[in-house]
Amino acid sequence: MGYLVTIVHGNGYYCSCCGTTYENTHRQDELEYALSHLPTIVRLTEDDPIEDEHGEDAMDLSGDDPFDLHDLRKVEIEDAATGDAVAWGRMSSTPHDRRVAGPSYHRWSGWGRDGLFEVIWASGNERITDRSWDQLYHEVEVHQAEAVLSMKERELERKQGEVSAAKGHLETVKAKVVGS
Repeated sequence: MGYLVTIVHGNGYYCSCCGTTYENTHRQDELEYALSHLPTIVRLTEDDPIEDEHGEDAMDLSGDDPFDLHDLRKVEIEDAATGDAVAWGRMSSTPHDRRVAGPSYHRWSGWGRDGLFEVIWASGNERITDRSWDQLYHEVEVHQAEAVLSMKERELERKQGEVSAAKGHLETVKAKVVGS
């Protein structure tokens, strides 16, 4: 028996032009050691625990490096003989406008030795417990749609002003042609 552990890291960028991921798969003979590669808790501040109840390290995001947040993207552990998934964890982020900033919310979730786990936090490492991932995701989508609508309305007003100015110029030219 053995287990394949696949770990995917990113470089901190999510856009297709800059984002890159790096995948590493290795074999572990013991399930306990394979599971030690899957953090099921996230340390957002210095006050949070550095390991879970099984003594496994937390995903530590309490440091000063902003790219720590994006580094670990996915961990998958599967039975090497059958290919069946044993445990997994994935990083998710809300949609973001690359012209403004990175994602507003992040989630580390999956299935570990104790079942389902999910940790949600906002940029700035504020833990979110009062809203679900779906609520946050849709709030961001609505906010972005409102921002695009506002931008398009301003663009429409500008274009309407240009049309009005062009009409005024046309009337001036017509008047000159008729008057001459």
